[in-house]
Order: sequence, then structure tokens, then C-alpha cells
Amino acid sequence: MSHPLTFAASEFNNKRRKTRKEIFLSRMNKLMPWDQLEAVIEPFYPKPENGRRPYPLSTMFRIHCMQQRQISAFIQVLLRKTMEM
Repeated sequence: MSHPLTFAASEFNNKRRKTRKEIFLSRMNKLMPWDQLEAVIEPFYPKPENGRRPYPLSTMFRIHCMQQRQISAFIQVLLRKTMEM
């Protein structure tokens, strides 16, 4: 059961600091044309039939993009360390 948002709570929400996750997700939503990319992938994505239902395409696609970002950041750190040696 959700309670109505009070004036004090709404003021706090505006003033609180955004987390790195929130900043990253808002940037990613601005940069990526999600609808167009999902339209390209959708014909090849599994359809719900008998058995376990697949996760929603938008969720899986965003997770995949975040994983690729983390992998590329990790590789960049490794490359910097090997260049310093």
C-alpha cells in the first residue's frame, strides 16, 4: 500500500544526490534509441510458448548493454596497468 507523497518528501527527493547508477541509467536512456534497436532484435528474440517464459526484451537488452560497458571498462583498466609496467 503506497502512501501519498508529502510536501517534505517531495522536497527531499529533489535535493537528494543522484547515485552513480541513476546517472548512468539516465545517460544511457538519452543516448540509446531503444525502440529502434529493440525493433531490429525482436523478430529473433524467443517467443513465449510452452515452458518457461523468456524475460522481456527491453530488460535483457539493457542488461546486455550494461555488461558490455563493464567488460570494456575492465579491459581499459587492464590495458592501462600493462602500459605502466
